[in-house]
Parts: sequence; structure tokens; C-alpha cells
Amino acid sequence: MYLAYDAPHAALQIPTQEYPKGGGINGGLQWTGQSSTTPSINTASGTRDSYIHPGYVNKDWSEGDKRHASMIRRLYNAAGDIIQLLKYLDIDEETLIIFTSDNGPHHKVGSGGQFAQNPELFQSYANLNGIKRDIWEGGIRIPTICRYRVIIPESSIVTYPSGQWDWLATFADVAKAAIPVYTDGVSLMPFLTQQSDNKINDKR
Repeated sequence: MYLAYDAPHAALQIPTQEYPKGGGINGGLQWTGQSSTTPSINTASGTRDSYIHPGYVNKDWSEGDKRHASMIRRLYNAAGDIIQLLKYLDIDEETLIIFTSDNGPHHKVGSGGQFAQNPELFQSYANLNGIKRDIWEGGIRIPTICRYRVIIPESSIVTYPSGQWDWLATFADVAKAAIPVYTDGVSLMPFLTQQSDNKINDKR
């Protein structure tokens, strides 16, 4: 499954309410009927663009930074909700999760330009330089988290240089399918499972 979240993003629009308690089948985000007081989804109520996470309300941050942090917290809750669902369905150890992004941090300006988010506050590009749309490392290098219980050793680090085009080959490898000839990507599984060192090989 490909799941593309649009938060955090430039409009800096925040939720109407806190993330529903719990997760998985019986908690967290839930679909509802059309006749429900919250049509289609259980968070379809409240005041639009209003919820700052309580942990950030009293921080000495700008409005934009509080919004940015609240959006990241929302994403954290949503990812945890999905992992809880995988556990309920008893497929957690059979599921490879890839959490990544398409670019580095952005100097975000909210709707109407009334607030902005400072990418330096949370050290969003670490010790690099550059933001989204830059070709400096901070604009194009992004962190990636891979979770595959039992298969990928916990706390392992892969420094092998890779790109988004490598995921097709990686997923084909996991599915034990032939890697399509039209891609120049390589499977990252030997590196993720620590069966290969992090050096560039002849395949690249």
C-alpha cells in the first residue's frame, strides 16, 4: 500500500481536534456511515484549522512552528495507528514499512502569509545546508526509516547511497518477483538485512 500524507506541508493547516484515542480496529481514526454525525470519518467535526497539540501551546515558538510541530505529531499518531492495526490483524511481522519523504524541509509560509515555520528551529536539515527546491544536500537528502520485524535488525544503520527508484527493485525482491528490466534501481534488502556492506557495488 502506498500512503501519501500531505502533512506537514506549506499551508500549515492543522486539524479540527486531537487524534482519536487508541488505534487499530477499535480506536484511532475510524470510517463512519454517511448518516453519522461525522460523515465518512470520526474526526469530521470541530473547528477547521484550530487544533494545536497541548504539548506545544505554551512553547516559546511562533504560531507557524507550533502548527508545524502539531502536524508532525499528527503524522506520528497516524503511523502508530497503522502499526497497531497490523498487530491486531496479526500481520505485523510480515509487513515491511518504509517511512520516507520526497525532499528536505521547507521554509513554510501559512495561508495568507500570516505565519511561517522556521526549518532551523527543529534542526530539520541536521548538519546539512539547504531546504526544499535547493540542490544542496539539505534539500535532497532525506532520512528513511525501515521496519520489518525479525528481518531487519533493530537499530541498524544503512549508509549505502540510494534513491526512490530503488524501492521498486526492493519490493520485487521482498515479493520474490523478478526485478523489471526497465528500472536501474537495485534492491536494498542486502543492506537492510546487513548481509552486504554499505559500499557501492558494480550493480550501480
